Amino acid sequence: MQSFPSHYQLHQKKLHQVRKQVHGFTLIEVLVALAIFAVLALAGWKVFDALIKVRERNQIHTQRLSTLQSSYTLMLRDFSQLAARPARQSATTEPALIIADNKITFTRMGAFDPTMRSTSSIERVSYQYDAGQQRLTRTSYRNPDQVRSQTPPTSVLLSDISNFSVQALEPAPADFWPPVNNLAETDTSKVPQGDSRLPQGIQLQFTINDRPILWRFSLVKKLPEPVATNTSANKGADNGQSGQQDNSQNDDINSGIQASND
Repeated sequence: MQSFPSHYQLHQKKLHQVRKQVHGFTLIEVLVALAIFAVLALAGWKVFDALIKVRERNQIHTQRLSTLQSSYTLMLRDFSQLAARPARQSATTEPALIIADNKITFTRMGAFDPTMRSTSSIERVSYQYDAGQQRLTRTSYRNPDQVRSQTPPTSVLLSDISNFSVQALEPAPADFWPPVNNLAETDTSKVPQGDSRLPQGIQLQFTINDRPILWRFSLVKKLPEPVATNTSANKGADNGQSGQQDNSQNDDINSGIQASND
């Protein structure tokens, strides 16, 4: 007599087949998955860190470039308005332009004040390089004839610079100005007082962030004279001409009336 499996045996057989088909991850598979996720996380962190560093470098470069541009603009404005005017002191008269020991001092036209009360039309400006602190400073004197009695404001234009030099171009570079007997003289006491000579240009060289920089500025030795206009005289001349024309017209009218009466 053939025996048939019971319901319980069939259930156990199906459960055994399901267990064979469905099983969990092995330890090796889990370790491989963790390693892959670790590599992806490390790669993502490196990419993010590189982006942060690039952004920081760009910000530093932009800030340095902005500082250079503002310094160049300020120097260009100063040198373009440089005036051939000596500075009168208590007992001496300084030349209009002095270059010595990596320092340049000159007289320039200042801001115009319509009220003519507080702001002078000229000022004395000095650029000086401090080799110890490696910085370039700018000092301005509102009254060029009383430099020693003033406490001028000093601002730092450039920092962390080296190999700074300032020269006059006439047209060859000269480390000192003004020259004596057409030669560059290191002793400024030999320079005649009240010297108003100006070179053709100014040249500045320095190194910042291991990059050599060369700036050249051309000078205007003599500004054009303003054209004087006399408005009242012009109006008087115009009135005189119009009066003469009116008188001539009246004479013509009177002569025409007399001719008609005759």
